[in-house]
Amino acid sequence: MICSVCQTTLQAATSHFRIAKEQDERCFVRATPNDEPDGEYIEDHQKTWNDFMDSVNHHCGICSTFRMCITKREARNLDILWQKIATGKIPNAYGNAASQLLLNYRRHQDYQCFIFSFRVLTKPETSGSKPKFMSKQLFRKCHFVLDLIQEKPYAVPTLETSTWSPRAQRLAKSWVGNCVDNHKQCRYSRIDIGWYPTRLLDLGESTEVRLIETKDTKPAGPYATVTHRWGQVDEDFVLNKQKYPQLMKGIPLDSLPRLFQHTISVARSLGVQYLWTDSLCIFQDKDDKTDWAREASLMEKVYSYSYCNISAADAENCSWSLFNARDPQSINPETLTLDIVSDDIGGMIPVQFYVYNPAFWFQQVSNALVNTRAWVLQERVLAPRVLHFGKRQLIWECCEVDASEIFPHGLHPELAASEHVRFKSFNLELDQGDQRGFFLDSELPMARLLWNRIIWKYTGCNISRSEDKLIACSGLAKRFESLLQDTYVAGMWRTDLEAQLLWKRSGISPGSRQGVYRAPTWSWASIDGPILPSEVPQDGCLIEIEDVHLSYATPDKTGGITAGCLRLRGVLLETKLVKGREHKAVFDLCLEGVNVAAAPTYNSRVPPIVAFDISEDSVDYGSAEDRIFSMVGHKGTDCLYLVLLLFKMFDEQRGVFERIGVVIIRPKDQIDKVLSIKRELGKPPLPCANFEDGKHTIIVI
Repeated sequence: MICSVCQTTLQAATSHFRIAKEQDERCFVRATPNDEPDGEYIEDHQKTWNDFMDSVNHHCGICSTFRMCITKREARNLDILWQKIATGKIPNAYGNAASQLLLNYRRHQDYQCFIFSFRVLTKPETSGSKPKFMSKQLFRKCHFVLDLIQEKPYAVPTLETSTWSPRAQRLAKSWVGNCVDNHKQCRYSRIDIGWYPTRLLDLGESTEVRLIETKDTKPAGPYATVTHRWGQVDEDFVLNKQKYPQLMKGIPLDSLPRLFQHTISVARSLGVQYLWTDSLCIFQDKDDKTDWAREASLMEKVYSYSYCNISAADAENCSWSLFNARDPQSINPETLTLDIVSDDIGGMIPVQFYVYNPAFWFQQVSNALVNTRAWVLQERVLAPRVLHFGKRQLIWECCEVDASEIFPHGLHPELAASEHVRFKSFNLELDQGDQRGFFLDSELPMARLLWNRIIWKYTGCNISRSEDKLIACSGLAKRFESLLQDTYVAGMWRTDLEAQLLWKRSGISPGSRQGVYRAPTWSWASIDGPILPSEVPQDGCLIEIEDVHLSYATPDKTGGITAGCLRLRGVLLETKLVKGREHKAVFDLCLEGVNVAAAPTYNSRVPPIVAFDISEDSVDYGSAEDRIFSMVGHKGTDCLYLVLLLFKMFDEQRGVFERIGVVIIRPKDQIDKVLSIKRELGKPPLPCANFEDGKHTIIVI
């Protein structure tokens, strides 16, 4: 349902256009002949916050989706603001609108559509200031596509009430068949070389399934893999030493959990006789992890050589069904009829549109229950093709096509522009466009951008055992080793490790380090919570890594680490950080006794950005015991920014330090001041492993 306010606002916005014929095709042009059909049209939307929430409560598809983009805190502030405006305590800052709709026209070779988004007034007009709206960063993620319904529309509404209806089954087979036959990027699977996982479930054609050791029983065809959430798995349904003989002999299909039964049904419908799932193909004995450690190192091959990965996207555990009942109308796109001026008849004609929500892929795939798990990310990325069984529909993902029951032939191009889509593409020659996401303006090569994108996503996922942080992405590391032709170093790459050391914790997470060691402090893998990989290029680095040493838990050098350090050479500066009075997240930065930005405020000066690896509340960085040092790590192109690494003293005698964060400085006068700072003669030498030619070598653990 689309509320009357949205319909009226969209009608007003599209009234600037008319339909004309061009090369026997309908196209929209601006009403003014001399203008180009682009630009932004702004129309008042909801008059008050209460009106907006009323539409949300009546399930307007557009307003409800827009509301999801507004945080609880923002919603509370908006509610208070508009209550004051409604009662006359504050004058309305912009006509009579609490929100505005912004409309743009897009025309490409294969399609034409309108893109619309919203902004909400967040600050009223006061003397000497203009009204302010929510930033584009907010509503950029909540724009909508108003797509002209053509003879061959991208969307194909469905009428089936199950995610495994006959139509869905036919669609799944066509996706798999077309991918196997025609997609060059998806042909990483090389089953013809004869490699198979250590164990597989032989599905046969009977009512029994049995476990096979592939070194003894050669499989006669491809195998499928399974991605599912474990939950509280009953011990009867995992492979262990006690269960092994029975599984090898064969067990009745109906004795398996419902999720496995349904997965086997899907595999058989795809013509696949063998199935691999970690719970039944890897020994799960708690007193002996030997098999688990060995098999964990093979995950890159297990999923890369899979015929198809079957993902139980929203099942809580293996007792749930793989398939879901649904209301077809809940997944069909909203339709809207607008009156547009037509050159053919010289008057208004009704034109039908589909309304698409570009957050669709994020909501139904990226944010699906199973895809929020860290272990699952490499399964999703490495498998050449994935069938996601979601709550609402069946979804397809491979290296070349992203599709769903609603978009069976591929997503509308405007939906495919999200940073959450095209997640599996490893084509370094392909223009990824907006798929670079947060790294769109980066100077990095495509391979590094792909790795950064994966790590950004990976660190935002949940992991049950913190010590598995590097193990759970070792398969991805192996794939990128061959892609980058580089040496893997605790989650990063040796060739430009200096630049990659400058990662920072995402501001949305407090960050923490668990008691169990898993990586040195200079690696992002040492902390919990989402991180932002370094976006700086190697050119411009003012530090040099002289040596790296890592000790591994197993022979797998992409797996667990038991100890690690590096020797880092650069200019070390004694540092003091003092919290500013204006804001708890703002710090005064003092380097070698020189104030870089004394008492910064948001209104008068841009302060240095101090990003701690873990919550600053956990350590008193201003105390005498916690001596802080920094090293200038990178100078941006044209001196637009400066990045400093922050360290805490660990062993003064040996010059050993721990990383605690980064500092980013942007104003040019502050950058020039930092670069000119030298340690005064007569001061005691700084702790280090070596000092030569004005630079310090320190050991970072």
